[in-house]
Amino acid sequence: MVNMKIQSLDYRFVLVDAYKALGLNEMDLAVLLVCDNILKEQPMLITADVLALKMTYDVKTLDEELVTLLNKGYLSYDSKGKTIITSIQPTLEKIASYVARQFIKESKITIDEEKEKAIENIYSKFESSLGRTLAPLEFEKIKEWVSQGVSEELILLCLDECKAKSSKVTLRAIDRLIIKKLSEKDIAKEGYSSASSTWKTPLDKTIDMLGKKDDK
Repeated sequence: MVNMKIQSLDYRFVLVDAYKALGLNEMDLAVLLVCDNILKEQPMLITADVLALKMTYDVKTLDEELVTLLNKGYLSYDSKGKTIITSIQPTLEKIASYVARQFIKESKITIDEEKEKAIENIYSKFESSLGRTLAPLEFEKIKEWVSQGVSEELILLCLDECKAKSSKVTLRAIDRLIIKKLSEKDIAKEGYSSASSTWKTPLDKTIDMLGKKDDK
């Protein structure tokens, strides 16, 4: 679960199991599953006429449904050379985000309402800045930072600094920068620091191992 990527998700199971929580109805679910089947066979522009060949809904209803799914952000149109094709990638990203958030809710780290709001804001800023859905490990690490008293401002500052230095931002790099800044603050105030990269939790060790793979 910690190393979850969208490719490793049984996304169809999650979609069927959680479509209501994702804001979908039964028709949305059916059309998305059929679109997924079609796109597995051949990337193409899926129209209402194409869907009507495989479904019992009429063309007008299916045309309206495609517009609905596009507006909800579950389908998109991508360019493949000079051809426009339908993409279900937005659905996969929403599923990955949903699974990640469920993972965090079930984690052992407990936080109060104020910190929960800070975490949600940090999640949003990370996803916007990095241009991708966060993995469960990243959600968990952010929650751990906040639960340990690292401020939202410092976390976002370290995110911006890491991004300014490299196009490839990792949790390992941000974590090291947070430790560095906390150490500098402690030393300036107390003359010493208890913030040390040698004190590793199991989650930190996992992040380090993944970070080393990313660095190769």
